[in-house]
Amino acid sequence: MKKVLLLSISVLLLGACGGGKSPEMKRLENEQKALSLNTELNSLQMELAKEQANNELLKQQAAEINDRANNRASAFSSAGSASASASEAKRAQREMRKAEKTNKELASSDKKIQKLQKEISKVQEKIAKTGVKVDFSSEK
Repeated sequence: MKKVLLLSISVLLLGACGGGKSPEMKRLENEQKALSLNTELNSLQMELAKEQANNELLKQQAAEINDRANNRASAFSSAGSASASASEAKRAQREMRKAEKTNKELASSDKKIQKLQKEISKVQEKIAKTGVKVDFSSEK
């Protein structure tokens, strides 16, 4: 009985004394969290920059393809013979499909940019909530 009582008291004392973290440990854990959030933020910003460059390219391609599709659509209606009109209609149809595909890619890219911007703002809010400024100077 004495052994059980002594063992339970020693476990309670160890739990009470050993459970707390030092302020330095808490500060280091907060800095680690802030650094991981900054790393995540940087990778999201790099991905956003790549997607914005891709988006600009898609905008240029979409504009060119849409112009060609519009020109093809008006060209087949003024053709002289029926076979010429049919072949022009097929070409116009191909151009319209290309335009549709490019416009879908552009819309997808726009959605991805919006999603990345939302994620970046969420991570920035998390960083602001931690309120930790990481000091890279070495203490000696």
